[in-house]
Amino acid sequence: MAYVTERQLEDKIDVPIQLPATKLLDGDALIVTSIHVPNDALVTLSLRFLQLRLLEVAAQEDCTVPEDVSVKLGLFKGYNFQTDPESQAVLAEERILEVIPPSPSLDQRDYQTVLTISDPGTYSWVVWSSTEARVTVSGAVRVDVNPS
Repeated sequence: MAYVTERQLEDKIDVPIQLPATKLLDGDALIVTSIHVPNDALVTLSLRFLQLRLLEVAAQEDCTVPEDVSVKLGLFKGYNFQTDPESQAVLAEERILEVIPPSPSLDQRDYQTVLTISDPGTYSWVVWSSTEARVTVSGAVRVDVNPS
């Protein structure tokens, strides 16, 4: 029988990737969570659970939802907040989550697949929108210091 001991958990931290119901305007990009993996440390990030939920989309004056509307959530390494997220490279190992009206709508990563990152750098989960919308983000990443 296996037991979880304090020693097994002392070097592990679960960091939330959380965004409560938030209104994004057309073209907005928001960094939800960032984690820095230093050059000189043995640190591993493990991502399992992540979801993006579209709660509401603003309708035009004629009560229609505009075409080509989407809200996206991506994982970037070295994200530059002064540049449009669409023109930056998303981490190749992780797909972009995308929700498209009608709302409510949900997209989530396959929780059975664990994304493990150990390369040094700053990793950011960024949500962006092509229209006015209310969204939430839920997830967690495990930071394992000195993995064995």
